[in-house]
Amino acid sequence: SGLQGVLLGTALGVVTPGGAFVSFALAAGAMQAGATTPAMVAYLTSWALFALTKVIAEELAFLGPHFLLRRVAVTVPIPVLTGAMALIVSGL
Repeated sequence: SGLQGVLLGTALGVVTPGGAFVSFALAAGAMQAGATTPAMVAYLTSWALFALTKVIAEELAFLGPHFLLRRVAVTVPIPVLTGAMALIVSGL
């Protein structure tokens, strides 16, 4: 799946609701179904940084929109970069 899998994992991490028990279980199931490690690295990184349920319910509510926008602007490339690094390490 290469870079497409990394980008898909990044996008899905943003929209995955729930806590770590949900996202890690989904990642494990996806890997058993054939998802690549780089895609799941990007997915879990994206979920940890941008899960909408956490961003809206916690970060926006407590820290405000200015902080949120700055933090997102700085961290947007991180899931893709970690997935790309996993691609390089795994040799896919």
